[in-house]
This record gives sequence, structure tokens and C-alpha cells, in this order.
Amino acid sequence: MLAGPRPVRLRMDPLRIRQVLDNLLTNAAVHTPAGTKVAVEVRVAPGSAEVRVADTGPGIPPDDRARVFDRFYRVDKARSRDRGGSGLGLAVAQSLVRAHGGRIELDSEPGATAFTVRLPLNGNGPPAAPGPETTAV
Repeated sequence: MLAGPRPVRLRMDPLRIRQVLDNLLTNAAVHTPAGTKVAVEVRVAPGSAEVRVADTGPGIPPDDRARVFDRFYRVDKARSRDRGGSGLGLAVAQSLVRAHGGRIELDSEPGATAFTVRLPLNGNGPPAAPGPETTAV
């Protein structure tokens, strides 16, 4: 990630953060009508790097918003496992982001849904577990 002329350094496991972003992008593609606009925004905020995945789909109903990160929870109850998805994707994404000292947030209303991943800038999060490396993105 570039913030002006210099790369931003994050202490992270790039494969796990890619897994988070893959999940968010896949959800945006699968749970919105064909042709729905999906945007990815990356920015540096004070103390964190942020990635926002937003779509202009139908939105997540208010009663479901508090539960979307629960394991096995699905907004679309009509979807069966044989049609894809186990209801674990967002729970896993949240767990991976938290393991990196970050957080994932949901904003949704009719016609717009956005998930924002916030990861601490290098030195602001917990010590890295064995394996993750400091990565310039």
C-alpha cells in the first residue's frame, strides 16, 4: 500500500489478509445482483491502514447486521450448503483480522453495504505470531 511516495509497513500474514479480502469480495459478488458495482478503497488513517469493500446491492437487513459475524449465520436462509457457503466466511475473516490486532466493521443500508478492515500500522499492534512477517503493501 502506498501513502504518498513511501510504502506503508504492516505486521501481517499476507496470506491470511488475502483470505479476508477474498471473502469480502466473493460475498459482494455472490450476494448482489449481476452488474452490481463493487468498489475497493485503500487508505491510511491515523494509526491504521484501512481497506473498504463496498457494493451497491440490496443491503443487509437491520435484524441481520448484528449477527453476520456469527459462525454458521446466513442472511439468506434459503441458500443451502450445496449452493455454496457454510456461513463461516465472515466469522473467519473477523477472527483473522482480530489476530492481527485489527477490526472489521459493517455499514449497511438499503442500496449500500460496506465492510471496512482496519489494521494497525507497524508497531501499533500486538507482537506478530510466528510466521507473519512485516510486509510492505
